[in-house]
Amino acid sequence: MVIQMAYNCTKICKLLSFFSAALFKKIDVAGTGVVTRDAFVDYWINGNMLVKDAATQIYTLLKQPDLRYLTQEDFKPIVRELLATHPGLEFLQGTPKFIRFGIYLS
Repeated sequence: MVIQMAYNCTKICKLLSFFSAALFKKIDVAGTGVVTRDAFVDYWINGNMLVKDAATQIYTLLKQPDLRYLTQEDFKPIVRELLATHPGLEFLQGTPKFIRFGIYLS
């Protein structure tokens, strides 16, 4: 399922793969752990994300629904995903506690 979301994120949405967790969370607002095709289409296509420029897509994807600005908290899922998936940052996964932007890796 995560692989499919990463595929959707890169191929359909034209975003970098480390945005896939944020995209999944934005669509799965109920926290069910499942994003159906219909839910994806509703969010990305019917929500007019397709016609927004990349900066607006990322802003919309990251910001909290009730705010009109980004906070440091909004970037944590992206940094976590990047640290977990980027081959050049693997050495940080072996560190007992890596603290950067308030992010802990176990």
